[in-house]
Amino acid sequence: MNERRTSLLLSAFMAAVFGVVVGVVFSAWLPGVLSAVIFFGVLVIARVLREKIDRDSDRRYPAVAVREDSRSRFIADTVADDARNRPTAPTSQTRRRPRWSTTSSDAPASVNHADAGDAGSSCDSSGGGCV
Repeated sequence: MNERRTSLLLSAFMAAVFGVVVGVVFSAWLPGVLSAVIFFGVLVIARVLREKIDRDSDRRYPAVAVREDSRSRFIADTVADDARNRPTAPTSQTRRRPRWSTTSSDAPASVNHADAGDAGSSCDSSGGGCV
């Protein structure tokens, strides 16, 4: 309610300044008063329409409804939620295993097989493993 009162006071101040400027330009008080009243009415109508649109939007899309305290608070909460849901970098305990194991027959020929049998075994350079 306090925010609405502040908004109305600001609108009234802006309308008064606008009315004084128009009154000075036309050197008459009637155009200044009329333009101030019209300007104030336009500001109030715009405010009412904006509130109605916000209310309808909040009712239609409750998951995206902005909290009443402020939009910046909503943005800060969204950023914090994104940071919490972001995947973390793998640690030493969660290291990925290689695609192939060193004992597999489809390992590249450059792998030194410790369990290849005797020292004189030959390895196929095409990646077929050791014989």
